Formats: sequence, structure tokens, C-alpha cells
Amino acid sequence: MREQKNTFQRYLAQLIHDAGASLSVVAQIAILVEGAQITAAIAGCPDAAARARAAVVALLDSATADV
Repeated sequence: MREQKNTFQRYLAQLIHDAGASLSVVAQIAILVEGAQITAAIAGCPDAAARARAAVVALLDSATADV
């Protein structure tokens, strides 16, 4: 499980770098993604991914403006 999380964070870091955003948001976005997955699975919340996506867009907008 730990290696999967590390691999996912490296993947996110590359995507964020390619988008020209600050890498300071990698951990925050990883938490949003994992939280959305867990919320959808456990609580059966169908809009968890959409809510997480909206938060990720706001983070990336802010992180891009800071660079």
C-alpha cells in the first residue's frame, strides 16, 4: 500500500509539474483524490469525485498563479 501511495504521488507530481503549477500542492491533491475514493466507496456518495475535482481545480489555479 505504501509503495502504491508513493507511486501515485510521483505521478501527481509529474502532472502538476507539467501543468506549470507549484509542487507544494501534491500532497493536498493526493489527499483529495484518496478522500473522494473512500467517500464514494464507503458512504456511497456519487458526487465525491466531482467535489474533489472542483477543489483540485481551485488548488491548481492558486498554485499556477504562485509560480
